[in-house]
Amino acid sequence: MSTPLVSLRQVTVTLQGVRALDHMDFDLYPGRHMALLGPNGSGKSTLLRLLRGEAWPDQRNGGTVTWYDPRSIDEQGNIRPDTTPLTGRSMCAIVSPSLQELYMRQGWHVSGEEVILSGLHDGYMLYGDSTPEERKAAHALARELGAAALLGQDASTLSQGQLRLLLLARSLLRHPVILLLDEATEGLDNEARAAFFRALEAVAKAENAPTIVLTSHYTDADLPDFCRIVGRMESGKLVELCDRDISDCLPPDTPSPAFLSSGELPPQREEASCGVGFSFQHATVFLDRQEVLHDINWTVEPGQQWLLAGGNGAGKSTLLRVLMGEEPVAAGGSLRRYLAVSNAEGTARTERELSTLSEIQHHICLVSDRLQALYTHDDNALQVTLSGLDGTIGVHRDFSDAEQTRAMHCLRLTGMDGLAGRRFRTLSTGQARRVLLARAMAGAPSLMLLDEPFSGLDASSRQSMMALIAMMMRSGMQIILISHREDDILPGMTHRAIMRDGRMIRTEVLSPRNCGRAEICGPQS
Repeated sequence: MSTPLVSLRQVTVTLQGVRALDHMDFDLYPGRHMALLGPNGSGKSTLLRLLRGEAWPDQRNGGTVTWYDPRSIDEQGNIRPDTTPLTGRSMCAIVSPSLQELYMRQGWHVSGEEVILSGLHDGYMLYGDSTPEERKAAHALARELGAAALLGQDASTLSQGQLRLLLLARSLLRHPVILLLDEATEGLDNEARAAFFRALEAVAKAENAPTIVLTSHYTDADLPDFCRIVGRMESGKLVELCDRDISDCLPPDTPSPAFLSSGELPPQREEASCGVGFSFQHATVFLDRQEVLHDINWTVEPGQQWLLAGGNGAGKSTLLRVLMGEEPVAAGGSLRRYLAVSNAEGTARTERELSTLSEIQHHICLVSDRLQALYTHDDNALQVTLSGLDGTIGVHRDFSDAEQTRAMHCLRLTGMDGLAGRRFRTLSTGQARRVLLARAMAGAPSLMLLDEPFSGLDASSRQSMMALIAMMMRSGMQIILISHREDDILPGMTHRAIMRDGRMIRTEVLSPRNCGRAEICGPQS
């Protein structure tokens, strides 16, 4: 306990003109597994990147980072101190949203087994042959995490949760001195999350176990038992550090007020759209020659508000990409999309087919982890929001004052107007998700598809986001919301569909009488 693994002294890190860490002192000791809690943008991810040597203190008065690798001993048997970032890379393995985004963005055609084995040399791809012992260890880790079935699958076809499990196994395979887990359970369903924590419990108890540091925006009650040290971060500072064995020093969750002001509404389309309807008939979908959606039959009428639930790998995200025209339906099945428009008096309604990709993307907008990963332009939050007016990645024209006012209004609705000038790629996961929602609102779509919109949000931001989406539905916006939690039913939702293993197993009509716990009225025909 006398020698730490990493020591930070008065460390300051500034990113894009914003102070991410502010004169921080921090020591991590062997075997003292730690959880860092805090809201989006508090500096948790930056601290983990600093420990790993991927970020560095400011050049002027930025403080020092010193690593003490227990594998590096001098002639007197003392651990050699080292200030080079490569030592941090050697000691630490990390699972983070940015790592997952890299795999999603590149779309590498590698198997699940190759993803895990790539961790042996801290690479993203497997270069060269692996030994039978290494493959055996990879398979054992996959079984512990419930990911054995993913070993032969192409990584580009995996769901968010499935890829996360492989990246967890990848990080454990190289037996790191320090294991960094940045919001590592976000996007995992309850079963996968429980399997992950069971595997970590076994890792933490093993001989020569790595010291684990995880970040979370949940309370300490949601943390695994092996994390006995809990720190709380705010505005780039470590404001509290305590031992769970001594006292429960963290304050209870007190959600902040929603971002919304009374009477504020998202932008509306000029035409009197009643929403988008669509119908899947015996739809089967293949990705990389593998059947991932099986004989889907699903009908949604204009104006209906749906929750699409199911565990990791159920096929939810793929189904919405098919609806957006990004993936085709195989021969033998069909998908019809149409826009319902009412007349000026609201007494009659006509239907217009959405048959071209430009028409589909004009009236339907998707917010997802995939979009967050693929948006790589060096734009600030305001520019990202403005891109929603044209449905593009990046801005490709000048925008009028009225359009910029509209974009700022959408940022204000999501609580991100104060960061309008921040570069998108410097935002935390939760902040970026809120900017993408503002981008979607700016385009005023007739149907908004929200793929796990609460992933990566702290408790306060989650509550505010739920209130915002419920308000959008009240204002007439049609929503389909994906969640791996079947009880994520918001006020105003009318239907729920549940998927499992690429199949639509049930669709239900929800009672409007109880907005928090909608009651099942009966199956949809």
